[in-house]
Amino acid sequence: WSLTMHQADDSDLYVEQVDWAAGTYRRSDAWVPLDLTTETIHVKDGADVVVQVARTVHGPIIERLDELQGFAIARAFAAADLPQGPRAFLEAGRARSGFELIAAWSHFAGPSVNVCWADVEGEIGVKVAGAIPRRRAGDGRIPVPGWTAAYDWDGTIPFDALPAIAAPKDGLIVTAN
Repeated sequence: WSLTMHQADDSDLYVEQVDWAAGTYRRSDAWVPLDLTTETIHVKDGADVVVQVARTVHGPIIERLDELQGFAIARAFAAADLPQGPRAFLEAGRARSGFELIAAWSHFAGPSVNVCWADVEGEIGVKVAGAIPRRRAGDGRIPVPGWTAAYDWDGTIPFDALPAIAAPKDGLIVTAN
């Protein structure tokens, strides 16, 4: 088996209304506290850099729009808050068939990948595994308003609903990455 990146649209940008002085952002008709943390970046042969990270329900603020006072951009990433671990890799290493391999990758919650495989019986397949958002509205191409829940995600697409090809009749699977 092998992996290639699937290149799904697994990240969205949200325009957030922010009151920096109060440390809050707008969510529907309320102002809620920003999640503020301080991070220290250790620089080799240089001074430490200390930054404050502000997060909304959608993710970290990656850009303050100072020219549009009170607005900022937050980035949501489908795999950001999901539990990560080696389980899919460990089980995949023990798989003895395409069926067992796909079952192993059902535990993967990282950025989406193509799992390409062949087994000793001559079966071949490819399955997408990983975190791809299930959007209520929009398609991820443009930034959307963060203060309305209309563009929030409803979790991720279930593993069984992600694309797959197994045992094609013509015996051929072509992928490009």
